[in-house]
Parts: sequence; structure tokens; C-alpha cells
Amino acid sequence: MYPFIAGAAAPNTSHGYTSEDSRYCDPGTLDKTLVEGKILFCDYYSQADGPIDAGAVAAVFQTDKHKDYVFPYGLPLSNLNLNDGRNVLSYANTAENPTATIFKTQVDGNQFAPFVVSFSSRGPSSITADILKVVVNAPPGLIIQVQPSVLSFKSLGQKQSFTVTVGAEVGNSMISGALVWDDGVHQVRSPIVAYASLLE
Repeated sequence: MYPFIAGAAAPNTSHGYTSEDSRYCDPGTLDKTLVEGKILFCDYYSQADGPIDAGAVAAVFQTDKHKDYVFPYGLPLSNLNLNDGRNVLSYANTAENPTATIFKTQVDGNQFAPFVVSFSSRGPSSITADILKVVVNAPPGLIIQVQPSVLSFKSLGQKQSFTVTVGAEVGNSMISGALVWDDGVHQVRSPIVAYASLLE
């Protein structure tokens, strides 16, 4: 358990910042003496620079963004939706000595994984036809990752390479899926079959 503080309660007033500035946890807006060694609540997603510079041990965000993918952050982080965030902020502002803990992430199986994240789109670029995007079709229990997920060609006949990583849940003896490279006109399908005995 660590002491817990809202960014709005820790403005760097010596540099002219108010709680309206510090609530977003941007660099320089936080008072290091109030934040150091605490978990910091931020009213919106911010870069790690502000909380790290102020000495926070972790951060909690209240935002409606970034729910379907993971991004690197320089501190332990919990990303709450707006309703949960409102409740946590109320606790931070009203409790006499608020404390918090951020536990290690628990990863559960997702029957819809893998899927296209919100900032991307299926299929080709609508601007240029020389870009192929991969679409992964996999049933529950089969995890297929492709790197890179977009191939861009500069000339006719150019060769590109990509890496496919396949994983399967134990208990399925054989499952199958497919990769589809799509340029909006043509599709190239590559079937994938995984045997659990080879993946254990």
C-alpha cells in the first residue's frame, strides 16, 4: 500500500500552476514534495514524464481511451474508465489518509483475440494500393501474431518478409486459422494449423 494523491491536490504553485493544470499530471505542473513516494491519480492520460519527475511510484488514469491495446509506460499504471475513475477520485479527495495498490496485471483468455485495435483499420490503405495489411482469422484458443502487420512495397517484384508467431491453449489437440494479406483488390490467404503437442 502506498499513499494516494490526486494530481489536482498537488499543483506546483511555486511555478504558477494551479490544480486545473496539475490534474492532468503534465511535466512541471506537480509539486514534488506532495507527490514523491505516492501513487498519483491523473484526470486524463499523460506521458510518464510528469509523474516520474514528481517522484510518483505509480499512476492511475481516468480516461475513455486506450481500452483495447497496451502501450509502454515508465511506471506501474492503472487505466480506469470514467465511471470507475470518478469513484476513485472521490475516494482520493475525501478519505483522511487515502492509500492504493496497483497489482500485477492478470491476463485472461479472450475469445475475440486477436482483433484489430481501435486506431487501425482492416484491409488496405485507402490512399495507396501498394500497402498490404494483414487480417488474422483465428478461433478461440489459437493466438496468431504477425510482425510487421503492414507491408509497404516500393517497386514491382520487391520481396518483403514477416514473422508469424503462433500459440495455442493446452487442451486443444489441433486448431486452425488463417492469415489474409489484403490490398483492397487481391487477397492472399495462408492457412495455419497448430498442434498442441508441438506447442507445449
